[in-house]
Amino acid sequence: MGNIFISHSSSDVDRAREVLDWLTANGWDDVFLDLDPERGIGAGQRWKDALQKAAQRCEVVLALISNEWLASRWCRAEIDTARLMGKKIIIALIGADKSDVPLDLTDEQWVDLNAGAHEYKRLALGLKLAGLDPSTFELQPGRRPYPGFAYFDEQDAAIFFGRDGQIVRALDRMRVIARVGVDRMLVILGASGSGKSSFLRAGLLPRLNRDDRTWLPLPTIRPERAAISGDFGLAQALLSKISEERFAGEFRKRGLPRSRAAIQEFIETDEAGLRKLFDALRDIAHQPDLYGTNALPPTIILAIDQGEELFGEDGRAEAKRFIDILTRTLTSDSAHALALVAMRSDALPRLQAEAKFAEFPKDTFPLEAMLESSYRAVIEGPARLLEPKPLKLDPRLTDELLRDVSGQDALPLLAFTLAHLYENYSADNELNLVDYERLGHLRGVIATVVKGAFADGVARGELPTDENDQLMLWREAFIPHLVQVNDAGQFVRRVAKRDDLPPRTLPLIDRFAERRLLIRDRRTDAGAEVEVIEVAHEALLRQPPLSKLLAEDREFMIWRQRLGRMFELFTANERGLLVGRELQRAREWLQARPDANLPAPERAFIADSITESEKQLAAQAERERRDQEDQLEKAQARTRLRRQGIALAVAALLVLVVGGGWMYAYVQQREANAQRTLAENARADAERQRALADQQRIIAERLAAQNAVLLEMLQLFVTSSIPPDMEAQVESATKTLLAGRKRYEDVGNKLNVPWYFIGILHGVESSFDFGRHLHNGDPLTARTVHVPAGRPRSGNPPFSWEESATDYLELGGFTKSTSWGLGEMLYQLEKSNGLGYRKHKINSPFLWACTNHYTKGKFVGDHVFDPEAAVKYCGAAPILKKLVEQGLVKFD
Repeated sequence: MGNIFISHSSSDVDRAREVLDWLTANGWDDVFLDLDPERGIGAGQRWKDALQKAAQRCEVVLALISNEWLASRWCRAEIDTARLMGKKIIIALIGADKSDVPLDLTDEQWVDLNAGAHEYKRLALGLKLAGLDPSTFELQPGRRPYPGFAYFDEQDAAIFFGRDGQIVRALDRMRVIARVGVDRMLVILGASGSGKSSFLRAGLLPRLNRDDRTWLPLPTIRPERAAISGDFGLAQALLSKISEERFAGEFRKRGLPRSRAAIQEFIETDEAGLRKLFDALRDIAHQPDLYGTNALPPTIILAIDQGEELFGEDGRAEAKRFIDILTRTLTSDSAHALALVAMRSDALPRLQAEAKFAEFPKDTFPLEAMLESSYRAVIEGPARLLEPKPLKLDPRLTDELLRDVSGQDALPLLAFTLAHLYENYSADNELNLVDYERLGHLRGVIATVVKGAFADGVARGELPTDENDQLMLWREAFIPHLVQVNDAGQFVRRVAKRDDLPPRTLPLIDRFAERRLLIRDRRTDAGAEVEVIEVAHEALLRQPPLSKLLAEDREFMIWRQRLGRMFELFTANERGLLVGRELQRAREWLQARPDANLPAPERAFIADSITESEKQLAAQAERERRDQEDQLEKAQARTRLRRQGIALAVAALLVLVVGGGWMYAYVQQREANAQRTLAENARADAERQRALADQQRIIAERLAAQNAVLLEMLQLFVTSSIPPDMEAQVESATKTLLAGRKRYEDVGNKLNVPWYFIGILHGVESSFDFGRHLHNGDPLTARTVHVPAGRPRSGNPPFSWEESATDYLELGGFTKSTSWGLGEMLYQLEKSNGLGYRKHKINSPFLWACTNHYTKGKFVGDHVFDPEAAVKYCGAAPILKKLVEQGLVKFD
């Protein structure tokens, strides 16, 4: 079947052959003509069957209209069927007058071949305007034949293979939508890795741009975090089109906005602003002199890639404004625009649930999986286009690639593998099987490339040599900066500013970007140009070992995104601070993940929530105290009432037993005893209530103080860094600690105290000297002299280090501790040395020496503080931070 389907009357076979010969001679060699001995319909096959089968590839129906054609109900039915199928139709008069052509066909492109040979030039122009240039799209010099993980762009149309049939069907669907005018959006759906972006950008848009009589596409929009204002947002797409020479002058004359800021303000403040810009673009683009007086202005195409980003948490407020503007404009009868949206299949429920899209007229186009023949075209097609000579492919390589292609990420992995082979192994302009096997085939190429990136970084002295350290660095770089979890629980990429990434991960980012695993780009943010980083393809997130790291951090990432949503609602005054289980989870994650690298506003959100919670606890304790006082007062009132009742009863009894003095005395004695008992009970009850209230108040105050200190410790630890000139000192201290790990573990296991806690204490108190007391660094040859003096109490010197360490840990109460979270451990370390530094408003050097949180100030003697003196040793926190970074210590 051909890209051009010739419709003609059986009486015009000779003329049809003449047109076929001209088309073939001028480069259009993909033409279907019935009765043609090579391409035509065999005996007994009907035109309708042929046209239906041609639908897979036929892009244009060329109707050769003669009087016989007009008289044939079959020819007319053929065109009606083609229009229902969405085919592009060109009318070529070969024996009829234009006035005889039915009115519903006069708005199609047409030429009058009766007027002479020069009309064939108009036919050639018409076919080119329809997007059917006889030559294929050209591969620009220097353009890579295999883009790798990066999507194919419009400049890659020449090398975009494997989707021919689906491109035709999508264009047909768009023409039907535009003609009928009911649906206003076509949603291209596919799983991650199916090639949606490439299909939109390199498959459809180049052909739509070539058919500029029918379509007027804007540059592709990608929502990211700024669907309107971003570098790939709606305002920039409009600006790019308006700035073209054919539009710029007219927009100036019409007084319409021509800068990005002005365009954004116009479409956001004027409800009809976007429609007015669309109307102007269509009016300027319309050329009736070229296309005919009945030709309609082109339909605006608003192409949106990565449509699922409209429903993410990043930039949600702007995305909602974008959706409102888009739906309001497209539902206008005069809009004459069509939105073309490429998005993940699993995001479709989010689109359908969006209020503005719920009743919005739309159609869907599922992107089907590729067949083996399509994969072969993907492999071999681009190789043939290379200049000055084609790229040679070992047939065994192609066969092996096809055998390996399977699963969700088959297409992106194939694309990345071909790109890597071409850029690194195309010796003598040929790719061979040996190099492919060296890479580890399709499933091993990512691991091979990552290994090479780390090896390069190690050789430069930028990256660690230990594999565990490399994994931790990889995790720190990606999670959560470059990855997020969508509503379907899947890991998807996230665009991050380079400045937001941890500084020590930047060499890894650069090495990965050089190997096209990551994409670096420049964007404008708040008027300033910034560098952004993005995962080249989500297939990378599904490959080990990153897939394993992500799986381990799934729960944390989900919580972090929920925290972001709660904070966004809080800033919008749609909810309050964290409470209850929400706050408890935040405390737990801050303790378990001190390296969470939460944004400062969200960290302040948690801190404010903790402060408010503590205030409420204190207020609750105060309310309970007052309730207890009220209860006591009521009990005393009841006692008074009982006393009065007894007095009345006694009085009545006296009246009855006048003269019975002995009875009176007896009753009085009973009353006195009862009064004493009630008073004593009331006093005891009041004392108990006051004691309970005091105890609750003390507990609340201690809890509030403890929580505040723990949060302070966590914040200091997370924000701490080791100055470059102190890095060697910290590294040395950490290595010395690890050398004594066995002895620390022997003591810690017996006392249920973490070995690293003991080791850090040993380093700060005794400089890791096993000949000195853990208490204060005094020699083991005698009992301690400095505070605490006279330790150990039992035994005789010289003491073993283990004896001394056991005595100190029991003396300090560390053996009774049931919680060894990060905050508690830091507080225990500071408390062991004393909290005196807090009175002088500086961070204790016992913890923070050799970090950015300490510069000077120390106690030079017992209770003698010198604000200008500085310690020489390395504090506890930087050593602990090194152990955490090396994966030797984890806080659960």
